[in-house]
Amino acid sequence: MSPDRYGDETPAVVDFDSRRRVREAEVAIKRAREQRERLAETRTVHAPMSSEQADAGRRHRRAVTDRAEGRRNKLRINNCQLCDEDGYTPRHVVCDHRDHRPAAKRGMAAVRAAMGWPGTPTPTDSPENPGDGA
Repeated sequence: MSPDRYGDETPAVVDFDSRRRVREAEVAIKRAREQRERLAETRTVHAPMSSEQADAGRRHRRAVTDRAEGRRNKLRINNCQLCDEDGYTPRHVVCDHRDHRPAAKRGMAAVRAAMGWPGTPTPTDSPENPGDGA
C-alpha cells in the first residue's frame, strides 16, 4: 500500500462485491467468446450463397414471375368481352377486365333521382330507399 496524502498507511479493505463483478464479467466474456466460435462454425457449415449465385436466383425468380404475370394477362384478355386482343377498350383505354356499366347505370340513376329529373326511375339501392326494388 502507498501512503495517503497525509503520509498515513491505509489498511487494505477487501471489496468482495467488486471481485464478484470481475468474476461475473470474466464468465460473460468467456460465454460470448464460445458463442462467437459456435456461430463461426455454423456459418462455415451453412455458408451463404455467393453474390453471383444470389443474383442468378433473383434473376430467375423475376423471370418466372414475369412469365406467369404475362400468361395471366393473356388469359384475362382472352376471357374478357370488353377489350380487343391487345387489352384495350374501343376508346383505346387499357382494360381492367371488369364491366363497369352496371355501376355507372346505378350512379346515373342516383344522380337523376337526386336532381329530380322527370321520367327516370329511382335507383333500387340508394340510401333513401334501401331494399325497395319493385
